[in-house]
Amino acid sequence: MPRKLLLILMVLMFSMAFLTACGCGDDDDDDDDSTTDDDDDDDDDDDDDDDAAGCVDEDGDGYGDNCDAGKDCNDADDGAYQILTGYLDLDNDGFPGTEVGVCAGDALPADYAAEATDCDDEDPMTNPLGTELPDDGIDQDCADGDLTASDDNGVFVDGDGGSNANPGTMAEPVKTVQKGVDLAEAGDAKNVYIAMDDYQEDVMVEGAALFGGYDASDWSRDIEGNETSIEGDTIDPIRVPNDGWARIDGLTLIGNDTGLSTGIYGLSNVTVDVYRTHIETQTDGNDHFGIFVSNDAVVSVYDVSIDLAATNSSTLAGIYAPGSRRITAHMLDVVGGENDSTSFGVYGAATTIKVYDSRISFEGSPSSDIFGVYNSSGATTLDNTEMAFGESDTLFGVYSANGEIDVRDSKVACGDAGDTIFGIYHSGLGDMLLANTELRLGDSSGSLFGIFHSGNPYTRTTIINSMLSQGDTATTNYGLYFTSGSLFVSNNSFSIGEGGDVFTVYVTQSGDEADDAYFINNVFRSGEAAGTQRTVFLQQGGNYPYYHLLGNDILGDDPDCLVYSGADCATDIDDVNGCEWDFCNEAMGNLETSPGFVSAANLHLTADSDLIDAGYNPMPYAPEAAKPFIGMDIDFDLRPTGDAFDIGADEYTP
Repeated sequence: MPRKLLLILMVLMFSMAFLTACGCGDDDDDDDDSTTDDDDDDDDDDDDDDDAAGCVDEDGDGYGDNCDAGKDCNDADDGAYQILTGYLDLDNDGFPGTEVGVCAGDALPADYAAEATDCDDEDPMTNPLGTELPDDGIDQDCADGDLTASDDNGVFVDGDGGSNANPGTMAEPVKTVQKGVDLAEAGDAKNVYIAMDDYQEDVMVEGAALFGGYDASDWSRDIEGNETSIEGDTIDPIRVPNDGWARIDGLTLIGNDTGLSTGIYGLSNVTVDVYRTHIETQTDGNDHFGIFVSNDAVVSVYDVSIDLAATNSSTLAGIYAPGSRRITAHMLDVVGGENDSTSFGVYGAATTIKVYDSRISFEGSPSSDIFGVYNSSGATTLDNTEMAFGESDTLFGVYSANGEIDVRDSKVACGDAGDTIFGIYHSGLGDMLLANTELRLGDSSGSLFGIFHSGNPYTRTTIINSMLSQGDTATTNYGLYFTSGSLFVSNNSFSIGEGGDVFTVYVTQSGDEADDAYFINNVFRSGEAAGTQRTVFLQQGGNYPYYHLLGNDILGDDPDCLVYSGADCATDIDDVNGCEWDFCNEAMGNLETSPGFVSAANLHLTADSDLIDAGYNPMPYAPEAAKPFIGMDIDFDLRPTGDAFDIGADEYTP
C-alpha cells in the first residue's frame, strides 16, 4: 500500500541521508572556508580525529570515511554510526512487523523494536491481540485461522424467517436482534450472527458481539452485499449500560428520528469496539452523536463511517466521549451537515485520543463552531488524517489543552470564519510535535492563528516539514503564535495573508526555558498590514533563551521589521544575519527573496527557486523528536537531494 511504502522510504532516508559524502554537515568554519558547508577535512567538535591514514570523522564518534571503526551512517550525530535491523509498527496497532535498517548507536531508537510481532503490518485489525471477526477469510488474531459461525459459538437472527420462539440455531433462528442478544448473554457463546434485513428496534447490549452481513439461506457472509441495518425505534439502535461491553461488525446503525439521535449510546465504564460499520443520524433540532459514551469508557473503531445529518441549534459529534479513558480510531470517516451550534469530529476530555488514516469534514454554517478533534487534559495523536470544514463562526482543526499533542502526515483545511480560526490550538502542559502536515486557513473577520501554543517553560514544541497558508483578516493575522517553552522550527513554509497586524512568527518566552530556540531552513512570508507588520517577532522575559536563525527566507510585503526582538528592529537581511538584534545567539545564511513557490496555494518549489540547496543541516541542532524527520520533506522525498538542504517544507525533486 502507498502509505506503507512511504514510511519505509522515510526510514531508509533517515538512515542514509547523512553519510559523510553528503557535504552538508559542518558549519563551524574551522577551516576558514566562508561557505555554509566547510566539512572538507574538519569536524564539528574540533577533535584531531582526521588521522594520518585519512580518517574523516565529522562528529567524533570514531566512525567515518577511512576510519578503523568503519563508515559512519550519520556523521552529523555522534549517537548514530551503524545500521541496525529493527521493526516498525506501520499500521499503528501496537505490534511492529516491518523490517527496516536504521542508523543508530549501540541500541535501536525508541520507535523501533528488535523483533517482529505482527502477522500483518498493513491491517490495524490484525495482530496477536486482534479480535477475530467471523467469516471474512482473515485471521485477525494471528492464530488458528478465521472464525466460522456455528451453533457452538453463537446465536442466529433472521428478521424475515425467524421466530423468537426458536432456539436461535442456524436451522431455527430467532426473529429480533434483542432476542438474539438475550440468548447469547445467557449462554457461553456471546456471538450474535444477524441475517440481512432492516431491523427497527432498540437493542440493549450488556456483553455481546453483533455480526451483520449474513445470508440466512446458507449463513454465508458478505458485509457489503447483505446489508444489515438496525434503526432505533424509540431510543438508540445500540445501547450499552454501565460496565457493559459491545462488539459491532458489519452493521448499519440508524439513530431514531425523534429526540436525541445516536448510533451507539454507552454509559459509564463501557467498552465499545466497532468494525466495518456505517452509522447515520437523523432528526432536526436535537443532538446527534455517532457514538456517545460516558466516564471511564474505552472506544475503538476500525473502518467506520459516520454520517451526521443537518440539525439546528444542537451538537453534532462523530465520537463524543467526555471523561472516557481512550478513543482509538483507524479509518474513521465523519461527515457532518450544517449545524447552527457546535460540531465535533472526535471529542474527549481527560482522554487519550489516537486517530489514524481518517477523514473528518463538516459543511458548517455562519453561526456554528467546528472542532475537528477536541481534547482537554489528555494526549492527542493524529497520523495521516484529513480534515475539511466549510464556512463557520469559529474553527479549530485540532484543539488540545493540558496534554501532549502529536500531529503528523495530516491535512487541515478551514473555510472562512466570522470570528476566529485556529489550525492547531495547544495550551497548558504537554509537548507538541507537528510534522509533515499541511494547514490551510481561509479568511476571517476575527483573528487567524495557524499554529497556536500557550504552554509553560518546561514544554517542548517541534514543528518540522510542514506548510501553512492562510487568508486575510481585518484584525491580527498570526502564522505561528507561541508563548513559553522550548522551540525547534525547521524546514517549514509559512505564507500569511493580509491583516490589521501581521506576524508570520510571534514568539514570547518566559526566560526560564531549558534550551535556546531554533529556526532553521524555514520560509516566513508575511502579507500586507494596515497596522504593524513584523515577519518574525521574538521576545522573552529574561536573559535566556537565545535565538538561532539559520538559512531562513524571511520576507514580507513592506514589513516594519523582518525580525523584531527585544527593542531592536532588523529591517534588512544584512542586519538579521549580522545578529544585530536582542537575544541573538546565531544568525547566518538567511535570505530575503521570493521563494519561487508553484503558486500562492501550492508552497512547493519550482526549478528556478533561490531556495534550492540554500539551507543548512539541522541535525546538529535537532531535538530527539525532530531527528526522524530530518532526512525527508513534507512529501517524504529524500532530503537533501543536492549539495545542501533546500529551504522550506519541500525539497525540490526534478
